[in-house]
Amino acid sequence: MQLDGEVGARLTDVVESCDAITEYVRNTTFEQFAATRMMRAAVERELITIGEAIGAILKIDDSLETDVSDPRGIIDLRNVLVHGYRRLDPRTIWTIALTEVPVLLAEVRRLLAE
Repeated sequence: MQLDGEVGARLTDVVESCDAITEYVRNTTFEQFAATRMMRAAVERELITIGEAIGAILKIDDSLETDVSDPRGIIDLRNVLVHGYRRLDPRTIWTIALTEVPVLLAEVRRLLAE
């Protein structure tokens, strides 16, 4: 992947959003997450940012398709969060925050280090 200025900036946005999500859910239970609208909204907003950034990168350099896990799924999640938010169960967002965000963070940090 060629990290021109725009791609590098968008990847940095992904790292910042992943770091924020990690911080938001640290030392939190699912029950606390589900009961706290502000926390859910914050995590969802960061996931939207990640989806926007990944989508923008793919328009510039489609090699991201193989450099990160499920970029189309990330964009689809963004679309559901923006347009179909009532369909999302807080458990789904919680699971993504705990399992998929750390994987994406490691992948993007690796890309930025190359």
